[in-house]
Amino acid sequence: MKRTALAGAALVLSCLFPVLANAYSFEPTDLEWASWPEYCKARYVTTNIGTGSKFTRTFSQAQSEIQRRAIGDPSFLHVHHYCAGIIWLSRAKVETDPAHHKSYLDYANTEISYTYERIPESSPIYPIVAVNMARARVAVGQNDEAIAAVERAVETHPQDPRPYIGMAVIYRDMKKLDQARDALLKGDEAVGGASAEIQYTLGLIYFELDDKENALAYARKAYDKNYPLPGLQQKLKRAGYWPG
Repeated sequence: MKRTALAGAALVLSCLFPVLANAYSFEPTDLEWASWPEYCKARYVTTNIGTGSKFTRTFSQAQSEIQRRAIGDPSFLHVHHYCAGIIWLSRAKVETDPAHHKSYLDYANTEISYTYERIPESSPIYPIVAVNMARARVAVGQNDEAIAAVERAVETHPQDPRPYIGMAVIYRDMKKLDQARDALLKGDEAVGGASAEIQYTLGLIYFELDDKENALAYARKAYDKNYPLPGLQQKLKRAGYWPG
């Protein structure tokens, strides 16, 4: 996906930002607040609505400043929309009412895109923003846009495991297991075999491809790095491939 923000438009948007910030009215639940990354909490308590919320009692100005410095001013300025977007995406996942489900996905796509289009590609949060935008796009059937977003994240952050995993999950959901495997193999090579999560996910994909030997090999690599989820090990045990 090509980023659409142009210099002139960016200038206009920067002028409009105070209005947009004041219009931001998202309110997380206590559980949603707890699930947020620290930079989301930091940005929320500096927004118009967050400044007056109960959450300011649990997140100090000093903590916010640490997070602002960690992700940089351009990202911090716009990240609250992404933070709302990932909550809308989670709400959509469990929403059974069709109209509400669609609305939540619309909100998720709009909010995550807002941040994605405005943060620099060099931002430390760019890969995860791209991955979650891809998730939101897949949820509304825009698979090509989703793949383009994670491919761009791979290009700009080749040693970050998250875009490779995101791409693999998308391909798996599209029933393209060979492409999911290839994306993860590329990622495993790019990070020098250092990501247990890539190796665990590779094990799962190989298991679904009915290649139990490779599934076992990558499971061992992941668990040797203390990967915490037991699901792959349990699958291999039931299939008679895990000893003991």
